[in-house]
Amino acid sequence: MKLLKQLLLFLLLCGSAQAQKMSNDFNLSWGDISLVHSKESQLISLFQKEGEYYVIRKEVIRGPGGWHYLLEKYDQGLKLIEVKNISDDLDIENYGSPQFVKLGDNFFIISSKHDSPTNTLNYYSQLLDVEMMTVSKPRNFITFENVKRRRDINIRFTVSANDQYISTHYTTYDRKTKVRKFYCYIFDESLELMWQQEDLDISGKTIRKFFLANDGVLSLAVSKAGKGKWFSYEPGEPNKIEFLLISEDGIDPIFYEFKNYTPSGVSITKTADQNYILSGYYYEGSSLTLEGVYSVTIDPKTGDEINEVHKEFSNELLKDGESQKDQERFDKASAKGHEQGATKMDVIRVLKHENGSISLIGEKNWVEVTTTTDANGRTTTKYTYYRTDLIITTIKDGEIISNVKVNKFAKSRYKFTGFRAISVNNKPYIFFNDHRENIISIDPEKGIKRNPTKKKNKALVVVKVDGDSKSREGIIDYATKEYESFTPYKLSYNLRVMDNNEIIAWTYKGKNQYGLFRISHK
Repeated sequence: MKLLKQLLLFLLLCGSAQAQKMSNDFNLSWGDISLVHSKESQLISLFQKEGEYYVIRKEVIRGPGGWHYLLEKYDQGLKLIEVKNISDDLDIENYGSPQFVKLGDNFFIISSKHDSPTNTLNYYSQLLDVEMMTVSKPRNFITFENVKRRRDINIRFTVSANDQYISTHYTTYDRKTKVRKFYCYIFDESLELMWQQEDLDISGKTIRKFFLANDGVLSLAVSKAGKGKWFSYEPGEPNKIEFLLISEDGIDPIFYEFKNYTPSGVSITKTADQNYILSGYYYEGSSLTLEGVYSVTIDPKTGDEINEVHKEFSNELLKDGESQKDQERFDKASAKGHEQGATKMDVIRVLKHENGSISLIGEKNWVEVTTTTDANGRTTTKYTYYRTDLIITTIKDGEIISNVKVNKFAKSRYKFTGFRAISVNNKPYIFFNDHRENIISIDPEKGIKRNPTKKKNKALVVVKVDGDSKSREGIIDYATKEYESFTPYKLSYNLRVMDNNEIIAWTYKGKNQYGLFRISHK
């Protein structure tokens, strides 16, 4: 009997492997990375130029510690052309860990150094010539004064969508006077200062998001300080969002008011013509669940509405992919008159298509906090991060043409990215880590299997959304011999979407072997 059970299990596994739905839409290719100084390496930056790939990575220095910084060039076939150690050029010991920024056709290495005797924080730039594989001498391009300690000031950089401008900005807050001030400096593609604004009073406001327009105007999405929300919820006032436009001429506030519904949150992105798209989910009346999805296009210089669209979620959409038990629970609640809707959804990505349409990719996500106390009275707090179901809303010519739900489930003790997405032929392709059995079959009574902790049950999958339909297929099955040595990709760190919609994954292949793994549409 035991032998018979083992035989049946073997046949079942064989059948499952044969029934897997692997994607035929993508080509997969591999390029080796040769370690130079050690057996460990970390990716810093990865970019393309004229068909070649450039990797900046670091390898640990054994003994005294520290890092070797390496610049590598790869051809279109991911074959290594050249490698150079640029550690001496960066002078990490004096300047600290660098940032890598692309401006126009220029690549810059930006680093900083705090000088205690003068209480100054100095930022330096070095031009990286990727063709000649050379790095220029450091140039001080901005100095911040009256900085006693580096941690006293939080400097941020924002690059415009056309890569022509970069802003560096920070805020200060005086606890006694409760005055908050904003400082910004706008540079061109050569990192030459164009204009600056200092001592701008933004007291009573919290900055939510930065945007640097293609004309060099900086805009801040702000909310009331201390409210913890995007919107004004004062009695009798409509829900509104505020922007501060900062230019060479000063600061100009604009507002947009939501009049038809109560938004639960907002994602802000830009169109090709530099208008803003405000998108998210909304409540109606006294509902405690999200009734539907909205998208508003506004003129960022006036706050005037260009287009507004919203649509209620259907019961069929909300039930799609759920287990039989959850669907029955949904129907019973609806029959009793209880309002049904989505919960804990946020628009994570706005995907722009070549035909002018957009896809809003929303994800259900939340954090669970658990605090325990031991016998000695010591408390321990544990955080669990969840990223689960997706709703993909496609909008074309000012109308919502489809809402599609994709069921998934993943959790971690650490913050993580739930998916990556690209647009190919005006269709969203969404990549995420999943249970390998979900690309074999999904039990309609039990629903999807959760993203597992054991590697042998993991798979990297892609979901293609085409109108109202979707297909779920495998890219990598880590149970197969070809990929059993690979470390499953962490979407937050080692999976990058390139400008041409290729996906380049930095991976560990096993046996101290790293490499680049490319996923490209056929």
